[in-house]
Amino acid sequence: MTYSFRVTNTGSTTLTNITLEDVLLEGANGTLRRSYR
Repeated sequence: MTYSFRVTNTGSTTLTNITLEDVLLEGANGTLRRSYR
């Protein structure tokens, strides 16, 4: 199973220390990949 989240800052302020919580990941075994653009 593969799914993704797209998080976009539409404001004019640079954001830091962003946290994204995935309630579907709890107890799952697998690989977590992340990328920042």
